[in-house]
Amino acid sequence: MSKKKADFESQLRRGKQKKPPRICIYGDHGIGKSTLASQFPDPIFISTEDGLDTLDVVSFDRAESATTVAENIQTLLSGNTLLKLV
Repeated sequence: MSKKKADFESQLRRGKQKKPPRICIYGDHGIGKSTLASQFPDPIFISTEDGLDTLDVVSFDRAESATTVAENIQTLLSGNTLLKLV
């Protein structure tokens, strides 16, 4: 096996991971991103746009800045929540 191939393969992981998945859903307004995510088990929303009002979900107040998004993420990383997905 070449060194380049061995280096590449050493960066790969195999099997199930113990960490929860991180999922980013990107798309135009109104196509159902939040509706899709609301079906995940115990999601927490960090909302940056309108659209959650009709869904029965847990969310932070609407984030008006990247700083607020970062603060919300930090709150979640502190481990003071029983919910699983963001």
